[in-house]
Formats: sequence, structure tokens, C-alpha cells
Amino acid sequence: MSAAVIGPSGDKVSNYGDSKMYSYIRSAAKPFQLLSALETGLHTEFGLSDEEIAVCSSSHSGEEMHVEAVKSILEKTGLDSSLLGCGVHPPLGKEVRHRMNKEGSAPTVLHNNCSGKHTAMLAAAKIRGEPLEGYLNPAHPLQQRVLELIKKYSEEDEIRVGVDGCSAPVFYLTIEKMALMYRKLAEAEEGSLLNYIWEKLTSYPLMVAGTGRFDTLLMTAGKGNILSKMGAEGVQCMAIKTSKGPIGLALKVHDGSRRAVAPAVFHILDKMGVTPEGDFDSLRRPVLKNHAGTDVGWIEVSDDN
Repeated sequence: MSAAVIGPSGDKVSNYGDSKMYSYIRSAAKPFQLLSALETGLHTEFGLSDEEIAVCSSSHSGEEMHVEAVKSILEKTGLDSSLLGCGVHPPLGKEVRHRMNKEGSAPTVLHNNCSGKHTAMLAAAKIRGEPLEGYLNPAHPLQQRVLELIKKYSEEDEIRVGVDGCSAPVFYLTIEKMALMYRKLAEAEEGSLLNYIWEKLTSYPLMVAGTGRFDTLLMTAGKGNILSKMGAEGVQCMAIKTSKGPIGLALKVHDGSRRAVAPAVFHILDKMGVTPEGDFDSLRRPVLKNHAGTDVGWIEVSDDN
């Protein structure tokens, strides 16, 4: 695992492993992708609700509340789900996935955890009168605006761009630069669009992830002082408001597994003394079970720093 923590002055508070390691930021880029859409007037042009704004930056579970929110945005923006280029996958939410399997229901593009982001992107292109077809092409004006924002907040002039799991452009950054972006998110000025994103996401954590999901649990416990956003392949980013100032945290589990993310996050939060109140023992030291349900081990963090 590699991680970086950037403090209020921009100084590195602490590093774990190789904080200059590069990784694609994956879905942890969503608040900044949403920022690009908001700069076109997404939130005012179509009268979106706070929950709908939050789902535009989500990696949602595909629960009914998420699917209905995306449907509502499509209706308000006059868009059709057939335009979404994110593809189809089973819902991330375990309960809804099991229920759909039992019912024999097939997931749709709306169950894709990135459907909110894609709807926001299409709506932003529509506002500017830009082509909806090809909206995921890195050369599309929409994606060029997103890239400029990623450059601005990461303070990188050149960024390698790849293709994410949902077919949107994705950005190759060091762990330190990801932490820097999230520190800036935590320190955004009141009244700014970045602070608007902070307020909507921290106010509606269920829309950002879903029932029982890590980001939702941590943000709920944070009571408006923590914004937590996962990325695929073991990426996790957090913006934290503390009594000593804003902090940005980013980490990457080297093997891409998410099972080590929660113990690593709580290890770092505990060391900094900023862990929100709550019973997180099962996340700090998850017990591993075999197929018979027998306890066979656990995950814990060893700190050599």
C-alpha cells in the first residue's frame, strides 16, 4: 500500500510506501468531473435536486434510490438512457444484486455505478450545444475541460489519459497529487462550486455510494467533515476538515484489492487522531472467513514508519 497525506499548508503530513507512485485515479476523480459539468450550469439549468447532484458524482450501488435519481435527471435534461456510454454491469449493492438474480431481472445501464456521472456529462454537453455522440472521446470539448480542471487541481502540466472501466477518460497521477486535489476540495471557499460539491456529497452520503458501503458509512459518521470517494483497483481518496485545517488523503493498494482499503484508511486516520466516532472495529481488522463460514484469519496494517 502507498499513501500520502497533504496538510493545510500543502506540506506532506505523512507518507506510506511510495507516495510518488503513479496510478489512475479512477472514480475518485468524479468530484472534479462533476465540477466541469457544474461550470456549464448543470445545477441551475435543469433544476436538479441536491440528491441528484450527489448521484452525479457517485459510484452508486444501483439501489432503487440511485436508479430513480438518474432516471429523474434524464427526464429533466431531456436525455435518453440509450445515450449513456458507460455500459452495463451487475449492481454494486449486494442486496439489490441478489434480489435481481433471484427475480431473474437483468441490470440496465442505469445500474452502472457511473450512470450519474455520464448523465451529467451529457447534460453539460447539451447545455453548450456540443455533440452528444462521441462525448467520451478525450478530444471532445467536454473531456478537454475536465482534463484542464484535473491539471489545475493536481498542479500537473502533462497528464497521461487512459480509458476507465466506464469508457470515460481517466487520469494517471501520483498518489501525492491525488491527495493534493482532495486537500483543495476540503479547503474550497464558501460559495464556490467546489464547496457546493462538498456540501452536496457530504449531505447525501447514501447517494454517493449506498447502503453499507464504506464511503457512505465513513461520510455519515463524519457529519459533514469528511468526503470519501473510492476508485477502482484499490484507490481511495478523502478530504477531511479538522480543527487544524483541511487534509487530503489518498492511497492505493498495490494489488488492486479493496479488502485492504478500510484497514489502511483507519490506520492512517487513527494515527492522525481524526477518526470519526463510531464502531469501526470490523473495518479496522476485518475477519476473513472460508466458504464454510469459518474464521481463517484477519487483515491488519503493519506500520514500519
